[in-house]
Amino acid sequence: MGSKDDLERTLMQSTFGEIPVEDLPSEFVLRHQHSNFLFDKEYNEIPHFPMNAVASTKKGNEFKNRYNDIRAFDETRVKLTQIRGDEHSDYINANFIKSWKEKKLFIAAQAPVEATIGDFWRMIWEQESLLVVMVANLTEKGREQCVKYWPDEEMKRYGDIIVKPSTVSVYSDYAVRAFGIAHIDDCESDVIPTEKVRCVLQYHFTNWHDFKAPECSTGLLRFMYILRELTQFNTSPVVIHCSAGVGRTGTFITIDSMLDQCLAEGKANVFDFVCNLRRQRNLMVHSIEQYVFIYKALAEWHMYGYTDMDVHSFEDHYNRLCRAVSFNQSSSGNESIATSSSETGLEEEFKKLERNLSTSLTSNFAAKDENILKNRFEAAVPYDDYRVALPQIIGHSDSSYINASHIKGYFYDYIAAQDPVSAATVFDFWRMVADLKVNTIVMLSNENDWSEQEKYWPLDGPGTERHFQDGRIAVDVIFNSVEQHQDFIIRNLAYTMKDSDITCQNQDVIQYCYTAWPADSLVPKSSNSMMNLISLVLQRQSNLIESRAPIVVHCRNGSSETGIFICISLLLLRQKAEQRIDIFQTVKGLQSHRPMMFTRFEQYSFCYSALADFISKTL
Repeated sequence: MGSKDDLERTLMQSTFGEIPVEDLPSEFVLRHQHSNFLFDKEYNEIPHFPMNAVASTKKGNEFKNRYNDIRAFDETRVKLTQIRGDEHSDYINANFIKSWKEKKLFIAAQAPVEATIGDFWRMIWEQESLLVVMVANLTEKGREQCVKYWPDEEMKRYGDIIVKPSTVSVYSDYAVRAFGIAHIDDCESDVIPTEKVRCVLQYHFTNWHDFKAPECSTGLLRFMYILRELTQFNTSPVVIHCSAGVGRTGTFITIDSMLDQCLAEGKANVFDFVCNLRRQRNLMVHSIEQYVFIYKALAEWHMYGYTDMDVHSFEDHYNRLCRAVSFNQSSSGNESIATSSSETGLEEEFKKLERNLSTSLTSNFAAKDENILKNRFEAAVPYDDYRVALPQIIGHSDSSYINASHIKGYFYDYIAAQDPVSAATVFDFWRMVADLKVNTIVMLSNENDWSEQEKYWPLDGPGTERHFQDGRIAVDVIFNSVEQHQDFIIRNLAYTMKDSDITCQNQDVIQYCYTAWPADSLVPKSSNSMMNLISLVLQRQSNLIESRAPIVVHCRNGSSETGIFICISLLLLRQKAEQRIDIFQTVKGLQSHRPMMFTRFEQYSFCYSALADFISKTL
């Protein structure tokens, strides 16, 4: 936290200038104080320049604009080749944008509307763009953000441009589509000569909603790193669009350009750059949330470095981290004595997890008087922003709380939950399972630690039932069968939820009970047994094609063992899909969603060793 003197010093400044890269974290914290007081002050001083936008307001062009207030400045607008007989055919709502020191040229565009799809592809063709960056979804909260301007399977003609889809790869936060495009004048009978075809890539970031900023910077920075390695990103005009082509688009361009400045000069001038953006296209960086996120992304980039890597580089990287860190320590006089620290690179990396820009996460709901007895440990309770909220039961003021947290997954999400602590929380556990339509439960705690009233399955084995009820709501749980394996037990359960006259049909649930976690041990007895269980769970989830239900993972505190299981699951899924691994940011993301995850180095180290062992056997 900055002092009052720091605040007054900043308030006295008449301009907002360059910030050394090493000061980005402290400057973010300073501006973030007092409900973003200094961020608000800085953002509100960014001017809106009164540039002419005559072409955007012409009657023949107005229908081409997605939003009435988003206009293309005449001075920087992209001009299409005019079609004979159509005086308005040179207009598209897009502007040329220069990056920092003009290292790259962007075309910031609105998302196409139905009437401008042909113009959009014509712009790509005429400007010889080889890369489109899309930072919006087609619909968000039921509202159209962008019309679908590309074909999925068959070749399609848009105006004078023929677009043929080639490949598509879908990942957790983004998708990559490749198209072959050609001008109709170069084609005969829909046959495109190979030499006339251009390959255009579309990189579509899917985890960013309108007016807002991403929840964390990790996904977007990874996306940017991938783009920055592409030849097309650095050599041809990059078409970038969100919905309006100003908010998310402006934020993306600013972060990319400030990374260039940080790498070249060791400093960033966000304020001046955004001012310059608004001279080229109106309303760029459209909200204070987006402006704050720019600083956050740059600060976290400096604090944590780039920890993502190709799977083939992982083994060498891990071996380097396992070595003791060497450094030179000066003694008296001019001599410098080479010493070796007892701390490894992996231990240093683990300590970086303690660095945080924000402490705004609260657990107020868990601390309410009516909820305290539902928590096993005071420190292991859900953050308010990520808690699972149960449907309210009429007449019960405390009925929406359960000690469980939403965790964003790769292709499907997780619920990190504590073991039930009483008969009442067993009932809540089944309400959560029913409300979220859960098919898969993973139990990581030792069954010997459970009391009878904490167990949520029938106690007398297969063929038995158990009844739970609170008022008019009742749950019947049936124990269908059990499978004994060396390191885990599989229980096939089914439940029926009854609410007065409404009865849900029997729903099947499989519980995977892991038995290879020694009592009082921070980690499993072997990575192989954990990997086998995770593979089995992920295979089941992938077979449930119709289900978008989360996987419930629980342990005594809902964090320690649960965090390791979810972390390795996420790492395996991404390694398989993208051939990339980032243990640091995966753990960091889990810690931001639930407290008490990865509090000990041994837990962090286990994830590294488990992945290293897995990769050595599979590559």
